[in-house]
Amino acid sequence: MTKEQKTFQDLTATAQKTTEQAIEKAQGAVENYFDWLQTTISSSPLGNTDVYRILVHNTTQNIAAAFDFTQKFSQVKNLEDAIKLQSEFLEKQVNSFNEQTKNLSEICTKALAGAVKSSPLHLSR
Repeated sequence: MTKEQKTFQDLTATAQKTTEQAIEKAQGAVENYFDWLQTTISSSPLGNTDVYRILVHNTTQNIAAAFDFTQKFSQVKNLEDAIKLQSEFLEKQVNSFNEQTKNLSEICTKALAGAVKSSPLHLSR
């Protein structure tokens, strides 16, 4: 192994370790933020609703997917793997977004129907 190859390997290992540490710190910060957000919103009227629970679940799921992608992306060895990983991530996120939108729409529709039904202006037939 040449001196340049050894230097490159050392540099790569250092960069990977630094990336992993940054990801861990970012995950910790996001967890702290979500704890704070959950405490804050749960004390509001919105806090105990299906919409809130769905939004928190979706956001948590999206952030976890982004962290997972970042961690995998930091370990790619070539451009081909990077493009493949990016394409897979994009496809998963689009599918996830569609599913999340569908679920949220269903919850909002049910909530609206319930609000209309219990409204004093609702005319029953």
